[in-house]
Amino acid sequence: MISRYAHLPFLLFASVSLAQSPITLTNSDGEVVNGQTVVVYGGADEFVLGQGLTATLDVGTDRVFNVRRYELDVQPSTANYFCWGQCYAPRDAGQSVVWQGAAQDALVMVNGEPNENFHAYHMPNGIVGNSTFRYVWFDTALPTDSVWCDIQFRAIDNVGVDELTPSASLGVFPNPSRGADVQFALELRNVDQALDLVVFNALGARVRTITVRPGQLNARLGTTELAEGLYFASVLQGGKALATQRFVISGR
Repeated sequence: MISRYAHLPFLLFASVSLAQSPITLTNSDGEVVNGQTVVVYGGADEFVLGQGLTATLDVGTDRVFNVRRYELDVQPSTANYFCWGQCYAPRDAGQSVVWQGAAQDALVMVNGEPNENFHAYHMPNGIVGNSTFRYVWFDTALPTDSVWCDIQFRAIDNVGVDELTPSASLGVFPNPSRGADVQFALELRNVDQALDLVVFNALGARVRTITVRPGQLNARLGTTELAEGLYFASVLQGGKALATQRFVISGR
């Protein structure tokens, strides 16, 4: 595993842990996960494993927040990326041990208004093992005013996936789409209830939700009302992404 912080002083993260928590982070079940580790299971042969969190500002005035990602312990030859004000392109493990969202992608957060723009993604690339990341939300005007959550992706082999959790595969075509509807090819395994096929834009905002039922093999997305640009489609069960694919809607 790539571990870049074993030699650094404890204060590196202690300062973050002891800072005030102006934001409340919750998972899909509404549980508060500030300062905790969220575990995500998936198959090592999946294209990407994902996890979303909801961030809610708990102070009285609007503030601008950005996100910084640390690689704590990650498997070599994997890749990862995240979405906050923007969804970034994947980077190889070790390429950006500390990765901060671009300044122009920071988001204005409104007191008491839940923000669902955050998504963390890990691309196992066939590698079995755990990869752990720390995500820190910080006020751009007061960087020490922050809150964090660790997300650990546990990539296991196919047998383990079949035994532990439902899984899915997702194909997208045509990609890019030039005016045509987008078709989704679905393969659901160990799924006995309806799921959501959610389409996010490049800012991480939901633009469409399609209900997917057990045994369903395909779905269709009309593009006439969607702007050109980059999109992400995720098959979600209880807020957890079983499969995610990127696609582009280009000039018509």
